[in-house]
Amino acid sequence: MLAAAACGTHATPKKDIDPTAATKPAVVEAPAAAAEYVAIVTAKNTLVLPAAFTGQVEQVKVHVSQAVHKGDLIARQNTKELQSKLKQAKMQEKSAMASAGRSGAQAAVSAHQAKMAQMLFEHGAGARATIIEKQGEVAANGAGAGADAARAGEAAASAEDIQDKIDHAEIKAPFDGVISNIKAKDGDSVQAGMAIARIFDPSDMIVRFAVSTTDKTPLKEGMKVQLKLEGQEAPIWAEIYEIATEIEPPISYRIVTADIDDSKLRPGEVTLGSIGRVTIAAAAKPTTKGNHQ
Repeated sequence: MLAAAACGTHATPKKDIDPTAATKPAVVEAPAAAAEYVAIVTAKNTLVLPAAFTGQVEQVKVHVSQAVHKGDLIARQNTKELQSKLKQAKMQEKSAMASAGRSGAQAAVSAHQAKMAQMLFEHGAGARATIIEKQGEVAANGAGAGADAARAGEAAASAEDIQDKIDHAEIKAPFDGVISNIKAKDGDSVQAGMAIARIFDPSDMIVRFAVSTTDKTPLKEGMKVQLKLEGQEAPIWAEIYEIATEIEPPISYRIVTADIDDSKLRPGEVTLGSIGRVTIAAAAKPTTKGNHQ
């Protein structure tokens, strides 16, 4: 019983507590959620192929997704009306040149007659009025020749412009690529500069996405981003190479362009216009702070 009593009355020595020591394990903050943005796939080299002039599309020779080589015929515009205009312009040029020649010849005759009238007047055999009359004819015929020559120049310039349009009536591929879009069909009437088709180079694909300037996610050239396309499990890597600011009140955006690593793409894995989501991994920020009493 004494032993029991002794045990019951035994006091455990109290340890000193360090007030600066953590009383609970250090907490590591969970990594911030990865920033995610809607993105569109496009090509670094893409070009609209426009109509060379206002007129009719005679024939479209390609279809969407068709691979073409540089110089391949994409479409042809009808030149029948232009050929008629070219003929008229050349006729106007010829007529104006002939008229200018006649006016010039008449001016030369009048100049000779004015000289003769001057000589007769000096010898007392002519009237001053005749000299003045012939000098007026020289001026009039000279002016007429100049006007006719100007009209001939205008007609020549018009003919040259028309010929240039005819020469570009065949719209050809400017580089090896793939047709991504066709805006016209056989027989359509188009305006000069209107898109006939679009071509892109599939060997160098990029991805673009917009980030609001209020979004503080750090972005810089050389950063890696992941592109996830619908229906594909494996992400596609790309590297940011351009960040441009676009202001569209009341919101401003950073337009980010990243170059896709084409060497790792499977055939047909990425197509022009594909929509996906880009993620930018944010670094975790661990802390060793604990809860103190």
